[in-house]
Amino acid sequence: MEALQVEVQGPHDLPMGLAPLSSYDSIILANVSATDMTNDRMKYIQAYVRDLGGGLVVIGGPNSYGVG
Repeated sequence: MEALQVEVQGPHDLPMGLAPLSSYDSIILANVSATDMTNDRMKYIQAYVRDLGGGLVVIGGPNSYGVG
C-alpha cells in the first residue's frame, strides 16, 4: 500500500499555471469561498481538470457555496 503525500495550502497559495498544477494528482478545496480565489486561479483549476485530467474535490462549509 502506498502512502499519500498531502500538501496543505491556503487558496492564495495555490500554484498558478498548468505546469505547477500538473505535479498534483488532485486538488481538494475545503470550505473555500470563490471570493478567496482570483479568476485566473479558477481558470487554471478548470484547465487542470479539463485538459490534464486532474482530480478536483470541493467540500462545502460556512464560507463556501452561498451566503447562509
